[in-house]
Amino acid sequence: MRKKGLFMLALWYLWGLAIAMKYSKKNATDIQKSVEKSWSFFDVFVKNVTAIHKDIFCYFEQRVLSEENKKLVEEYKTKAIKEVEEFRKDALKKIEELKKEGIIKKWEIEKELKKIYEEREKYFNKAINMSKEYSDELVVILKKYIDEWKAKLDKTFDEIKAKIK
Repeated sequence: MRKKGLFMLALWYLWGLAIAMKYSKKNATDIQKSVEKSWSFFDVFVKNVTAIHKDIFCYFEQRVLSEENKKLVEEYKTKAIKEVEEFRKDALKKIEELKKEGIIKKWEIEKELKKIYEEREKYFNKAINMSKEYSDELVVILKKYIDEWKAKLDKTFDEIKAKIK
């Protein structure tokens, strides 16, 4: 049973390669010339399979990341970076205000910081919900970026909490 499964997997992979060849930038004569020039058929085969994978990846990347979608991703990226920086500024400002008011207990300061953090976190949740309106591929790309930026926000929050004495 296992050998049959592996055999079927290999067949499906070859079928996928056959379909992917449609997106290859090399034509049959270029491939034939490279086979004739090379001393190893296997090397040429590996290079062509790699090229096919790269070509199909580029095709779908260009399709998903149209100019409009690239602008959208850049817009989200700029806004996310701004949100993280504003959180840092607001948090440090709030810490100074609380210390001037005489509030020096760590848990009270963290409670106030958590409020600011949750405000900024709303943007990331809103961005995830808005990204669902677009194609699945773009959602995956945006989700990856949003998760990365949210991790930066979390890291900044943890750094600021660590500075509180």
